[in-house]
Amino acid sequence: MVKEKLLKFDGRPLFPERIAKTVPYKLTETEARLYRQVTEYVRDGVQPGREPPER
Repeated sequence: MVKEKLLKFDGRPLFPERIAKTVPYKLTETEARLYRQVTEYVRDGVQPGREPPER
């Protein structure tokens, strides 16, 4: 059973419906560079079950 299907004793949902939306925002050049570097590291440098590469 998933939490979305759980009900209170009176039959109402135990948790409110979650509504997610993407909010656009601009990164600074420094933030964008960090984002690219972290993305590259996660994509290329981290493999399941292995130690991270030496840097």
